[in-house]
Amino acid sequence: MKNLVIIIYFLCSGLLSAQEQITFIHEAQDHAKQNNLKILMVFSGSDWCKPCIQFKKDILNSERFKEYKQNRILELSLDFPYKKKNALSQEQLKHNERLADQFNPDGTFPRIVLLNSEVEQIGDLKYRKGMSTTEFIEDISVLLDRVQ
Repeated sequence: MKNLVIIIYFLCSGLLSAQEQITFIHEAQDHAKQNNLKILMVFSGSDWCKPCIQFKKDILNSERFKEYKQNRILELSLDFPYKKKNALSQEQLKHNERLADQFNPDGTFPRIVLLNSEVEQIGDLKYRKGMSTTEFIEDISVLLDRVQ
């Protein structure tokens, strides 16, 4: 019985890691449809954009936000790194650029867009320096209330 619990734990851990590593919109869309989730699309420059780095650290990586997004939101990070050591594959770069053309034509970083599972924009979210996780969650909740 103990071995079964351990196996189930590792299987579930693997599923959660796979969910967090979704990097293509079609994967996000499929997962969002299957699980009745919204998609939080985040355009960032992970190795050069200070507000992007701060947003990820203060909001996205917070335990409070991770708990909140369960069963509600799938995060899709669209990174545009500067350093060669962080370079994306050509496939990922083209994918991210295509979505940036559609949802971030101004090249704003971080740009945060909430989508439904049909990849239709529900609304934009703003990150402000010093913003708390609670404030960000409240902003998302306002957008979600409009569509439910």
